[in-house]
Amino acid sequence: MAEQKKVLDPQSNTINISTRKDTRFFMYLSKLFLRKFETIELHALGEAISISSRVSESLSRYGYANMSRINLQTITTQQKEGGRNDKQGQRKKVKLTIIMNRSGDFFNKVNAAGLQQ
Repeated sequence: MAEQKKVLDPQSNTINISTRKDTRFFMYLSKLFLRKFETIELHALGEAISISSRVSESLSRYGYANMSRINLQTITTQQKEGGRNDKQGQRKKVKLTIIMNRSGDFFNKVNAAGLQQ
């Protein structure tokens, strides 16, 4: 019994970058999001910041998108139960948000690269 592939249809322009996947996955995902949205937001916490910066740099270098804004902030998160009890379970983390705008010739570049719809 063959399973049919689901078509990814993003509902929001936000991509949450994590360390569980590599840069190539998020590059592919970003291009899919840029097909639907003029502007995308790459959000990353902690160690995922390096992946997010590589994705945005690659999107810019290959002409798929342009960086519009970079926002860096420190946020306080609640630690899950069972962790260390420093400061009642609160930890500070760095959050990076990169706003990318689709380039004018995005669709030409994507079609030339062979990204399927």
